[in-house]
Amino acid sequence: MAHQTGCLICGDELVYGEAHDHVCSVCEKSFSSSVVCKQGHYVCDDCHRIDALEYLYTYVIKTDETNPIVMLEAVMAHPSFNMHGPEHHYLIPAIFLTAIRNAGYLVPDNYWTLLKLRCAQLPGGTCGYWGACSSALGAGITTSILTSCTPLSNSPAYSQVHEASRDAIDRIATIGGPRCCKRNTFLAAEALSDFLETTMNIQLPTSTYQCSHMKRNKECLTLKCPFFPKRV
Repeated sequence: MAHQTGCLICGDELVYGEAHDHVCSVCEKSFSSSVVCKQGHYVCDDCHRIDALEYLYTYVIKTDETNPIVMLEAVMAHPSFNMHGPEHHYLIPAIFLTAIRNAGYLVPDNYWTLLKLRCAQLPGGTCGYWGACSSALGAGITTSILTSCTPLSNSPAYSQVHEASRDAIDRIATIGGPRCCKRNTFLAAEALSDFLETTMNIQLPTSTYQCSHMKRNKECLTLKCPFFPKRV
């Protein structure tokens, strides 16, 4: 069900706890997960994001837009993107690498393949369980692909990859929780835009984002969120 704020099967609230084995209600495969709804339904990350990834790929190969904020708003407006979920983990690398390419900077031709492989390894709930929201890690993934960084790379590439993630984590940590995939994605986008301009001399157009998803988010921070509209 599109635009679901909780369980994709029944819409009930999700419960976060210790990891246990659960059978996905969609593909019926067994996984270890810390997230299940109050009715016992579980949807694995792959099933949660499949439609969104198909749309995201279609979008990035066709668009000529260079403003990451405009691009993020357009993608999030599609019904395949739920209020929260691991489909958001792909957004920062996909949107920024596409925007950078469209702006005339050099980006590897296989950037979609690279980002898809790396982002697929990021499970849901990293913001609370790992101490690093996957949107922030997406800033590092973006920089890694741009600089062709590996674990054996020297600086500046090796340093830049960590600095990009650090700046995004810092901005997310400053606002605090509970989690909001929309808020954290746009915070990471702001941080990465600043990083790319000041550190890598990559200048992209930007704009001010005002949230339109707050009524779908039961944990919305309202006025504590920098993207919350002044009037709802």
